[in-house]
Amino acid sequence: MAITFKRQIIGCRKGVAETLTLHIAKAGQIFFPKWLDKLIDNDVDMRRLRLFDHCRHIGCIAYCEPYAASGEEIAVLVRFCEMHNLRFAFIGIAQHYPSETLRIVIWRPQDDAEHNKAWEREEAQG
Repeated sequence: MAITFKRQIIGCRKGVAETLTLHIAKAGQIFFPKWLDKLIDNDVDMRRLRLFDHCRHIGCIAYCEPYAASGEEIAVLVRFCEMHNLRFAFIGIAQHYPSETLRIVIWRPQDDAEHNKAWEREEAQG
């Protein structure tokens, strides 16, 4: 079970108070899942990407939260995902450094159900 910390913070939006929730990953959840690591290890372009900052996984779903994504890096990611029949999504809300990082989610078609459950949990948490 992951450790969760909650703290009330005052945001930049006219002093609106919000709850910041931090989830500490369990051992083994830091970095990408093994299936994705194996694919990346065999691709020189993918190993060089700065997109893979703050990597983790929950089950078979991979997450990374970079500070930026260039058009060239996105093109490499698209090519890689098409080549290996992977799915990906960009999400504007990230946990690593909210408002400074974005989230990239990568999963296999056989993990659609797991991805959908994770997405529903995230939506419910706001």
